[in-house]
Amino acid sequence: MFTCERCGYCSLYKGNIKNHLNRKIICKPLLKDISIEELKAKINKNRKLIKNVSIGSMDVSPNVSIGSPNVSIGSPNVSIVSPNVSIENYKCRFCSKIFKHRQSRHRHELGVVL
Repeated sequence: MFTCERCGYCSLYKGNIKNHLNRKIICKPLLKDISIEELKAKINKNRKLIKNVSIGSMDVSPNVSIGSPNVSIGSPNVSIVSPNVSIENYKCRFCSKIFKHRQSRHRHELGVVL
C-alpha cells in the first residue's frame, strides 16, 4: 500500500499515488510538512525489481521468451502452447471467400444476401 506522508492519502496502486503527488493543487500537510519532491523521490527509490517469481513448486525465470519453441518453466509437467496453432477458417457459402472469424463471415454473408 502506498501512502502520502503529507495528508494520509492511501492507495493500492503506485500510479494513483503518483497522480496524487502530481496534482495542480497540492495536498495540505496534515500529518507531516514534507515537500512533494521528497515524496516523489521516496516513491521512485522504493522500486522493487522481481528477479524470480515462485508459484508453488514452479520457478519462473524473468528472461523467458514466449515465442521460442524450447521454453522451460522449471517443471517438466508444464507445457507451452506453440504459436503455430492452426486457425479455423470460415468460408462464405455464396462466393467461397475465406474469413478468420465467424462473425466476419456472417457480416459478409448478410451483405451478399441483401
